[in-house]
This record gives sequence, C-alpha cells and structure tokens, in this order.
Amino acid sequence: MLVESFHSVAAVIPLLLEYQGSDRIHAVVQEEGMGHQIFDFEGYHGMAYFGNGPIPFISRDWRHVTSGLERLLAPDADRGRGLIFQVSEHEFYIVGSHFRLILRPRSPFDQSIDPTLSNSFLRARLSNYFSVVEGYFDADDNFVALRRRNGDETDGGVWMAADVGVVRVLLTP
Repeated sequence: MLVESFHSVAAVIPLLLEYQGSDRIHAVVQEEGMGHQIFDFEGYHGMAYFGNGPIPFISRDWRHVTSGLERLLAPDADRGRGLIFQVSEHEFYIVGSHFRLILRPRSPFDQSIDPTLSNSFLRARLSNYFSVVEGYFDADDNFVALRRRNGDETDGGVWMAADVGVVRVLLTP
C-alpha cells in the first residue's frame, strides 16, 4: 500500500510542482469508518466514495473484473487515498486507489433542488463527462494518453486503482 502511494505521488510530480501552495490540490484520505469524502471545487461538487462506491455492482473495466457478489461480500480492504488536481474549471487530474470520484456541477440557488442529487444511484450515474483518459506525464511534463474509458467504465464515477496511473477528466460546461 505504501509503495502504491509513492507511485501515485511520483506520477503527478509535474502537477505538484506547478500547483504547490495553491487551492488546486485536494487530498483524498479515508479515515477509520469513513464511507465518503466531500470536496468543494470551482464550479463543481465532488464526492469520493471509498471502496466499491455507492453502487457496488457497477464494474470498472476488464482489467479489474470482480463479480457483483464478490464486491458486496468482500469490499476493498485497503483504505482509499489519492490526489485530485483541478487545473481549470472543467479539467481534473486524479491519482490514487480504492475510491470513485463523482463530480456534479454547481447550480444556482433557484435550481438547486435537483431530484437526482437525492438519489445515490442517479447521483453516481449522471455526470457530464466529455472524456476520461488514463495516462502519464512524459519527461517534458506533457500528459500522454494511453487508454480512453468508455461510458460503462465511468457510469458509477471515476474509479481509481493503483495500476491505472494518472486519470484526466474533462467535463462539459
């Protein structure tokens, strides 16, 4: 677990150097008994669900396949951890493991009674992702995309596992 954490931090050194001391870096830390952590981003509300997330039967991808029964009976034993960088209003970079990040746009007060926010099933599924891409930063600090996640893989939020590297999320305005 410690080695995975060091790999996650090393993967985003260019972002750490660029945004150190700013309000653009957010730590994901699961403490004892926590099921989720709430974030207040520029233009977005964020919630990191630890383990398998609010909808445990939603899968990740073909590399991280477990049956729905396995996820219900044996949730992730490791604690969720990671870093979230909001580099612009609609662009995020995420590293870490054992959590799902759900991003919802903020709405004006007169529109804040959104029925989908009261239902955890809908809250996790109705995000406005433009693209969710796994990748890494090269020697020149440019993000290199390796794999684009499809709709099924982002259905329950942007899930994180130690072996996926850096995930870049672009949301529609």
